[in-house]
This record gives sequence, structure tokens and C-alpha cells, in this order.
Amino acid sequence: AFRTSSIAYVRFCGRSFAGPYQYTEAELEEWTQRIEKVSRYAKQTFVVFSNATTAHGLVNTFQMKRLLGLGPRRAPRELVRRFGKELSQ
Repeated sequence: AFRTSSIAYVRFCGRSFAGPYQYTEAELEEWTQRIEKVSRYAKQTFVVFSNATTAHGLVNTFQMKRLLGLGPRRAPRELVRRFGKELSQ
């Protein structure tokens, strides 16, 4: 990796071309150290997930925030109802 800016941008766009993709907790954990490392060299870090009507990107956003220790903000009630297992870990 090369530093070309003071902004770090990590984009998750899925591992499949077959449609919306939801990362597992283990897959997200693989990235936490990488994100923390690039964040040390950046003034701002953005982690972006692709989203679709399935809301997988939103679920992964809440999971990643928790893994990175970025706050206890709770997911919206409807999201928790639909993805309680993923959001309760």
C-alpha cells in the first residue's frame, strides 16, 4: 500500500457477483487490524459498505463499528428484528 492522501478509504463491496453480500463476523474481524493500521497514518478514515434493499451493508456497518470499538449506538429496532443474531454478537 502507498500513502497518497491524508484520507484512508476502505470499501467493502462483497465477495460475490451473484448479488448482495453480507460479511460474516469472522470476515470483518480479518479487516480490523488493517483498518486500525491505516487509520494511524490518516487524518480521516472512511469504511464504506455496499448496500442494497437487503440491508446487509447496514448490518455490517454496525458490526464493524462494534469490532473497532467505535461506540455503543444501537441499530434501529427493525434492523435488530431482522438481523438479531448478527447484531447481538
